[in-house]
Amino acid sequence: MRVYDPTEGYGQLGLLAASDPVPFAGSLGFLAGTHTDSTMALLGLSLASTALSFRRISSGFEAQYRVDIQCVRDGKLLVDDSAYEAVRVASFPETQRHDESVIFQRLFSLSPGIAVVTVVVTDLYGSDSSRAELQLTVPGYGTGSAALTVVPVYQGNPRRSRAENPELVMNPRAFAAYGTDTLSFYLERYGRPGPRTATVRVFTALGAALWRGNVQLVSADTSLAAAFVHIPADQLLAGALRVEVEQSGSPVSMLGRALVGISSDWPVADFEDVLSLLRYFGSSQSRQRLRKAMPAELPSGWREFWLGTDPDSTTPDNEALRDYLVDLEVASTRFSEPGRPGWLTERGEVFLTLGRPDAIREVSGEVVSGGQRLIRWDYETDGLVLYFVSDGHHGGFRLTPTSRMDYADAVRRRDETDAD
Repeated sequence: MRVYDPTEGYGQLGLLAASDPVPFAGSLGFLAGTHTDSTMALLGLSLASTALSFRRISSGFEAQYRVDIQCVRDGKLLVDDSAYEAVRVASFPETQRHDESVIFQRLFSLSPGIAVVTVVVTDLYGSDSSRAELQLTVPGYGTGSAALTVVPVYQGNPRRSRAENPELVMNPRAFAAYGTDTLSFYLERYGRPGPRTATVRVFTALGAALWRGNVQLVSADTSLAAAFVHIPADQLLAGALRVEVEQSGSPVSMLGRALVGISSDWPVADFEDVLSLLRYFGSSQSRQRLRKAMPAELPSGWREFWLGTDPDSTTPDNEALRDYLVDLEVASTRFSEPGRPGWLTERGEVFLTLGRPDAIREVSGEVVSGGQRLIRWDYETDGLVLYFVSDGHHGGFRLTPTSRMDYADAVRRRDETDAD
């Protein structure tokens, strides 16, 4: 079980989202079709390799899955489609990836109006499936009035007419990792020729402005103009974001959502959850400054926190944060206690603040009242020895009073070193 399940956050963003046993997330992008009563719907789904069961084949490893899609309006079935897909990788580590490693796409037509789409993804080798349902409004694009559409993508080519099928690779989660990725959107404007400049703004969930830019839409024909906009994620803020696109000189606008994660496989939607997960990362002073920052100060405060904890500013990645997130998963698994995830136990706290001990062993031959167990952790570099004692019937471990004071002194010394 992962430390953080992003399913609820995806749902808050208006995405299709399903959790175990086959977790996935997805969205639909809409484009104008040839006729006003028919809108192109591009469904994109995102899965991690760990969502699927792999079998060894001659060239590596293979997983197979099926996607069932239904779209209903007023009891009438508009879409009933199934697709079978295979995923092949060369090595076993690729089957263990938690980040987005599988993208599924399907294009179909829908008439404008409210509809309910249901998607079921089945792991064919594991015989498990997960289901997600979403009510959505399918837009209509008239031939005369102006309109905008925005689709989150990884790459693609602009369409040359409304009759042409899109050549786009969707970003189904509208997701980018802070520091390393770029958020990209494909824009189309419909209607009579007019202003071709669109203004793109990005805001935090609380409304603080993060980024603004203009993009020139290139005319494909008299009723279609298109463009791509690329937003560096390191100019944004971790968490859920609002993306507004407005046609210059026109009331036409479009609202979208995006998500910036603290790494490629940590799509945390709420910045408060980001702060919670990083409660043991960096110095206590830097975390406190970030927690006390006003909403308008968060973007610059987050960037300062990121740069202050990054051991190598010549790379886009924050190697210290990457290692911390690995340890977060390890702590959650190794030190779990009844009713409490491992990273929130006292052993998890010490593990994440001081790092992995040089030695862990259960102490034998020592008298502990009530038959309690005693565990010793050695940090040889710091000359530090910590003892954890079992808390009896609850099945957990707590630092002994003396060890709690020694631990607090060690944290204080490390904070002072970081400050220097």
